[in-house]
Amino acid sequence: MPISQLGAVNVSALSVPQPLVQIVPPQFLFGGVSTNVCGHVGTATWGPVGVPQVFGGYPQFAQIFGPTINRTGDMGSQVILASMQGAGYHAGVRVTDGTDVAATSTVATGAYASGTITFSGNPTANDTFTIGTTTVTFKASGATGNQINIGASQSATIAATLAFLQASADAQLVQCSYALTSANVITVTFKTFGTAGNSFPLAKVATVLAVSGATLSGGVATATGLTLTGKYTGALGNSLKAIISAGTQSGTWKLVASLPGFLPEVYDNIGSGLTGNALWVAIAAAINSGLSGTRGPSNLLVASAGANTNAPISATYTFSSGTDGASSVTTTMLLGQDSVPRTGMYALRGARVSQFAIADLSDTAALGAMVAFGLDIGAYPIWSSPSGDTITNASTTLNTAGVDSFTIKAVFGDWIVWADTINNISQRVSAPAGVILGKLGALSPEQNTLNKPINGIVGTQSSILGKTYSYADWQALAAARMDVITNQSPGGNYFAARLGINTSSNPVIFGDEYPRVTYFLAKSIEVIAGQYIGKTQTPDERRQARVALMEFLSLAQKNGIIGTADGSQAYQVILDGSNNSQATTALGYQYAYVKAIYLGIVRYFVVNLEGGASVTISNTPPV
Repeated sequence: MPISQLGAVNVSALSVPQPLVQIVPPQFLFGGVSTNVCGHVGTATWGPVGVPQVFGGYPQFAQIFGPTINRTGDMGSQVILASMQGAGYHAGVRVTDGTDVAATSTVATGAYASGTITFSGNPTANDTFTIGTTTVTFKASGATGNQINIGASQSATIAATLAFLQASADAQLVQCSYALTSANVITVTFKTFGTAGNSFPLAKVATVLAVSGATLSGGVATATGLTLTGKYTGALGNSLKAIISAGTQSGTWKLVASLPGFLPEVYDNIGSGLTGNALWVAIAAAINSGLSGTRGPSNLLVASAGANTNAPISATYTFSSGTDGASSVTTTMLLGQDSVPRTGMYALRGARVSQFAIADLSDTAALGAMVAFGLDIGAYPIWSSPSGDTITNASTTLNTAGVDSFTIKAVFGDWIVWADTINNISQRVSAPAGVILGKLGALSPEQNTLNKPINGIVGTQSSILGKTYSYADWQALAAARMDVITNQSPGGNYFAARLGINTSSNPVIFGDEYPRVTYFLAKSIEVIAGQYIGKTQTPDERRQARVALMEFLSLAQKNGIIGTADGSQAYQVILDGSNNSQATTALGYQYAYVKAIYLGIVRYFVVNLEGGASVTISNTPPV
């Protein structure tokens, strides 16, 4: 052991003369936690329920949760709005009301009943044949209804007959499919598997026509080979398709699963040498476990084999009965439970979100839980008051709810209007929390949403109607501790948050920047402190810990997250014997005292203008 890691060898136990080189790890340095992770909670048409999923933007969201749908509480719309503001890192949690169902399809085989109509010559006028209870008559000319004009030759008449049968909307004729299986034979096949077609009538009154029997025949009862179920619940699963066909290699089968917006999944060359039920078991295993060296388990389907012993047939199978479980979602369901398995908002615990919103939620009953959860995980919740809210109502909302905290931002219910190109809706209305969430996710933590342009929206409920806010309106909203989105921005005619505040009544901490910088520092320091748990408390350990804290804060100041107006040092760290006594050290405690100065936000730019004919100009700045 001439070379080892520091601390891996008990140096005091060495007894044999030898050199020993101990590798000392470099000083631990940390640049800080991410502050761009936006959390979303809402309904969706596909995807896992109650499990946070990470994605980079709406295209990735749609690959997990399906496309946005025009309904209140839709998570996809909030993701689109947030992404339009520049947010590029998201975590989403799908919520249902418990009635969500996965779409299913049954792959069954049996045999279709069939029969034939054989032409030995060209029919004459008033010759007939009957399929089911519908009689078809040949006419010399002027055919109407269930009549066919006789052609100039037998082949012309056969072609006309086939075209007529394939195009007919007659209730009896549409129960069968029709194909020319030789030059003068039309095969009639009942469309439903099983024995029902064996009693379907087939007859003729013509000397040049022959039918295979008084009824179709050969139908065999169906048996289930596979039950296919969408991997996730949701109405999107009703668009699933499974295509079964012969495999590329002789004696094998192929299954292709597809869903709009997702890459098709191809399972080829299944079941070489297998027959009977073993083949169905092999197909199910390929879907559930994947094919070795070819592809993994399906992300679209779950399969179970039935008892069928017949061979598959090449066909396309559609799915049905999938539901979203979104029609009766309540505030309680959206908040969820904070015990394993966590659901709703609480499923975001551990997802490292910096700010989050529950899609279109405007229930004041949720505010207390959102504040408590935000305080617990160090994140900034965004909430919107009800659509079409009034300033009078907004003025009492937070007071009635008992909310006065820097750890939640409330946005006035002047909901935003945007163009939903996915659902082709020119003016879709959504809660403004989504755009605020995205703007925060795109901004560095020391930045405030105040006067930052909001992208991609058509307007707000007020602006669409040509309504404007007065200064008194803004004063009332500021007093109500509620922000608002408007195109009456200080910097110009663009949409932005007008106040940049949270719900705290304390003017020192009521800006968006306070909770975000505070949680950035706190969570980053937590990471740094965690590196020293379990180490022996020595002068070197204290020095290393202090250096790690100082370097982190120095970098935070260089990056403009903390700082002073004059550029002086904006932080202080005390970690030595002055704040760590022998008694506390003996009990396992180590204390560090950290101070950081936050940069102020320009809220009021006061310019004193002196103008007039008598004004004199000097090089000395005015007092």
